[in-house]
Amino acid sequence: FDNITPQTAATMTYTPLGAGAVVTTVAAKLQQIISVVDRGAVPDGTTDSTTAIQNATGSNILTWFPKTAAGSTYKITSLAFTGLANFEWKGFGVGGITITTATAGTMLTFGNTCNFGTIDGFVFTPTGVLANSIGLLFNGSAGNLEVRRCIIQLWSKCGFQHLGTVGTQMS
Repeated sequence: FDNITPQTAATMTYTPLGAGAVVTTVAAKLQQIISVVDRGAVPDGTTDSTTAIQNATGSNILTWFPKTAAGSTYKITSLAFTGLANFEWKGFGVGGITITTATAGTMLTFGNTCNFGTIDGFVFTPTGVLANSIGLLFNGSAGNLEVRRCIIQLWSKCGFQHLGTVGTQMS
């Protein structure tokens, strides 16, 4: 046992099954999907997960919102993104993950140059009645965004508002 060289995720290799598999490091494989929980989000419906979600999404890759023993509701104040391209927010099933806020205003904005993104499997809802509030806002040159299997409910002003210049698909 004295001659065993310690391995790290950066030096250990990962080989997927099947023809054409590309060998990579375990570290590179783990970085392909970022969980908001990995960045400190707590899906208990009370802990503010705004910064954790902002940090996870800023990586411009698949951002996963897992169900955990703590629950499946992520509380935020408000989030605004610009410059995201080829991104995906992945919830769970049809509205299986809830994102909520107790802060009046716009909960979630995808602004200028947020393009070719997918938001899938969420419920977007306020905590209580919030005056003059918007759930999702696509603004400026945000476009080519797809919202699927989401429920947008109980907003006092507008659940979903698109002020962008390029089309958005909802399914």
